[in-house]
Amino acid sequence: MKLNFVLPRLKLFLVLFVSLILGAAVLAKTSYAQTSPSQTHLEPASYQLNALKPKQLADFYHQSLGLSLLDSRTEKNYYRLGTPEGKVLLEIFPAKLEHRNTTGLYHTAFLFASEKDLMNAYARMMRAGGGRLQGTADHGVSQAIYFADPEGNGIELYHDKDPNVWPRDTAGNITMGNQPYDISRFLKQADPAYEAIPNSGKIGHFHLAVADIQATRAFYEGLLGFGVTSSENIDSLFMASGSYHHHLGANTWETLGATGPQADQQGLRRVIWHTSDSQDLSLIKDRLKQAGHPFQDHGQQLDLIDNSGIPIQIRLEK
Repeated sequence: MKLNFVLPRLKLFLVLFVSLILGAAVLAKTSYAQTSPSQTHLEPASYQLNALKPKQLADFYHQSLGLSLLDSRTEKNYYRLGTPEGKVLLEIFPAKLEHRNTTGLYHTAFLFASEKDLMNAYARMMRAGGGRLQGTADHGVSQAIYFADPEGNGIELYHDKDPNVWPRDTAGNITMGNQPYDISRFLKQADPAYEAIPNSGKIGHFHLAVADIQATRAFYEGLLGFGVTSSENIDSLFMASGSYHHHLGANTWETLGATGPQADQQGLRRVIWHTSDSQDLSLIKDRLKQAGHPFQDHGQQLDLIDNSGIPIQIRLEK
């Protein structure tokens, strides 16, 4: 979702007051309707970042966000983080170039199984510091808190409401919006013993900064098989597999016509999707071949570049 404000770094005692103001600031009247069903079952798996200070960024995701450090190769400035049971959510590599005005990541959204888990993660983030609070919102289908990491990569922390209470239009399509989300109670109700994102934690969706909305729809719907859940705005798009509200968001708010990131540039390095259905991989390969879109076939894994120059990977994982 789009947030039209950015807050400077705040001291902890100001956060509760400011969060109420932030909630009121996101009263955008936005509605989303299902416009096409999905034909594959792709969901977010993990992502990769290039960082100018890889260790410091890994420390932030480990100490502030609560990801478990799964692998550390300091001689190569490589770090792998995820859940306590070993599910990889993020890999960090060294960058050689500072971030430029290219396409890439708008934010990565970490999904929590309950509001309590979201509260705990938020409280840990505020205690540890390092992240920049950008806003909060109740989207009808979910409740979310927005941050930026120390190198400017966007982060959303959210939990989904019960699908039975998701707002729908008269045709039965899911609708989303922006309403205030009062997080003033979070620090009071959080579990002080909370140390890490639980094993149930995962990436719920990616939101990408792209070069062209229609070309993005043609790529992700026409070639990868995503369904479209919103195409009402000319500068944004929301897509999903199955009946979910969205696994992928895209916008051109700051990147209309921009080129793709360089391989060693600070910021997003690769987005990784996964499916448990081998027919998805076959369908995608057939469509890519028919469209003449280049890709590398590694059997149970496809590597390719999307229409905005963003590297993506699709894995078959049972």
